[in-house]
Amino acid sequence: MQTTSPYMRTGASRITKRIQIKTILALMIGAVSVSAVGVTTADGEAIFTQRCAACHSIGGGRSVGPDLKGVHAKRAQDWLIQITKSAQSLVDSGDAEAKKLLDEYKMIMPDQNLSDAEVKAVLDYIASKGS
Repeated sequence: MQTTSPYMRTGASRITKRIQIKTILALMIGAVSVSAVGVTTADGEAIFTQRCAACHSIGGGRSVGPDLKGVHAKRAQDWLIQITKSAQSLVDSGDAEAKKLLDEYKMIMPDQNLSDAEVKAVLDYIASKGS
């Protein structure tokens, strides 16, 4: 009868665990990249609730930041994506509208670490709430 040393079993067990962990991480990374592509309006609502609602309303009037009702009719989508991702960069570039908002609200919106698809989902959610 051949026996395996405890060290051999431990080493094999560690290798198996490492492979399992790497597989799980690879699957998680894959899931994140897939979900970033297929972002929905429902995701936009969740993002708005988590990241935007503390300072912005949709039809509820001015708050810390502007009311966003109808914003898609007032501004180009590319501009809205830029200001959402980095308002400071837009102000620094000399954008007149961004500077006007800074002058009016006396503070700059913090950068949002969101993909373009996620910002578009938030904009779709805002648009779904009515112009």
